[in-house]
Amino acid sequence: MPQFTTRPVIMGNFGVVAAGHYLAAYIGMRVLEAGGNAIDAGVAAGFALNLVKPQSNGIGDETPILVYRNGQGSAPRRANIKWFKDEGIAGR
Repeated sequence: MPQFTTRPVIMGNFGVVAAGHYLAAYIGMRVLEAGGNAIDAGVAAGFALNLVKPQSNGIGDETPILVYRNGQGSAPRRANIKWFKDEGIAGR
């Protein structure tokens, strides 16, 4: 049985934009569809939020952002098992 939620469950493999207002999320998604990247979409959604939710945005606010890029980026050449063990990061 699906879990109850008051928000729609959205899944996809292209990208997703979440924002505090549906119009801001829509604008961010349009930017992605037009070829922009996650930062472009986030900035566009942020500008839209300044218009549709001005009480929640302004000078001195913060903008949390999460960019997920295929789950793994590149690693330096020296990042090998021996280095991680020597640094106490890998299993013993």
